[in-house]
Amino acid sequence: LVYSSPLNQETNPGVVNNGLAEDLRHVAAIIRSNVGARFFHVATGGFDTHSNQEDGLYHSYLLNRVSEAIGAFWGDMKQSGITLPGGYTGYETDEMASRVIIVTLSEFGRTNRQNAAGANAAGTDHGRSSPQFVIGTTVQGGVHGTYPSLEDLEDNNDLPMSFDFRDFYGTILERWLNVSASDIGPGIGKLFASTPVPDEYGDTYTAYTPIPFLLP
Repeated sequence: LVYSSPLNQETNPGVVNNGLAEDLRHVAAIIRSNVGARFFHVATGGFDTHSNQEDGLYHSYLLNRVSEAIGAFWGDMKQSGITLPGGYTGYETDEMASRVIIVTLSEFGRTNRQNAAGANAAGTDHGRSSPQFVIGTTVQGGVHGTYPSLEDLEDNNDLPMSFDFRDFYGTILERWLNVSASDIGPGIGKLFASTPVPDEYGDTYTAYTPIPFLLP
């Protein structure tokens, strides 16, 4: 079922054949319908590139699709003074950008070096760390964490991570969705469990620490 309203028309004529952009247009329409939903998740695939990662500029093509989809969605949210057809009421017609943040998520990153030489390899393996983007008028911009050095790779050609994913998600939960820090955890009965035993990299997680890309 495709959600349809006068507000989910394509705002960027240059975005065509982009399923992620289409999904985000529907999200934009639902946000403007003012039904009270606070969280939306859309997905796009193709990034699990163990071989031929940039054959035909494939990886660049994927990133461009993400970029143009987010750009079109953000342009939609920034629109104001939208005129509704007769019979439509209850929609938010002014800018919504100040009330929305966009967060990119990935369950894994990629290794820094390609997995093997040759035309049939030339890809990257699953990596421990990955950059995430947060976009919004209330976001404190810039790079948060240590800018990675290509001379400081871990055993699997991974870039070392700056933040635990639980602090990343926890910051959004606490500072955007108003979840109490005491409910975030970590601990038994909390949203995030503690992992006091060091993993193979020597990392533990025993305390939630918000990241300053969002202010309290």
